[in-house]
Amino acid sequence: MTAIKQVAGAIGALAVLAGCGGGADSSDGAESEFAQGSASTIQKASVEDMQSLDALHMEGSITQQGSEVGINISLTTDGDCSGTVSRGDSGEAEVVSLDGTSWFRPDEEFWRAQAGPQAETIISTVGDKWVQLPEGDSSFASFCDLQGLLDQVGTDNEKDSATKGETSDIGGREAIQLTTKDEQGGSTSSWVAVDDPHYIVKVDREGGESPGSITFSEFGEDASIEAPADDEVITVEELQKQAQG
Repeated sequence: MTAIKQVAGAIGALAVLAGCGGGADSSDGAESEFAQGSASTIQKASVEDMQSLDALHMEGSITQQGSEVGINISLTTDGDCSGTVSRGDSGEAEVVSLDGTSWFRPDEEFWRAQAGPQAETIISTVGDKWVQLPEGDSSFASFCDLQGLLDQVGTDNEKDSATKGETSDIGGREAIQLTTKDEQGGSTSSWVAVDDPHYIVKVDREGGESPGSITFSEFGEDASIEAPADDEVITVEELQKQAQG
């Protein structure tokens, strides 16, 4: 489960990364009235619109402790999510969390990186099944926590002053760039959609801790999260019993 926990840590880093504070601007931006507004006005609008969401999709990668953590996941403010996560050369895992129950389905590289000498036994035991985590297990809580991410986006960070940049096409949306710098020497850029609603469509972090790039899409769309079929699931307890022989 080490890789899963590191991915969860990366989502925590993403929450901080996305919490770009407002401040003064230094560019006239694009021709639209919204893009001509101050950085603080743009930031305020993006916070209000992001916090109105109940679901979104995010995709990209964050580097933590020298390893690249990949994320391709849909999540909701109910704490439900589905998608894939990966960490460096430690493989990839499909994940689902729904109504407080969580499942994951790793590839063989994941098991070999995490299970040591028991890897081959576990691979032959699990096959293509999903592994259901015990009731109350919180391993997925961090990276399924859309509400926590959105709350962090709205956190006031008065010491940061955002610089307004140019507009770019991000996933088919015209977006205005806001950039802040931090005490660790890193910089965070957020691209805010020029058209209403003013969602944050991309966040990049360079330098400092946990650099990476994440894009956001499918704002407010039905995430269509479904639990695996019962005959495709093995519980952690069953896995432990069968692996021990």
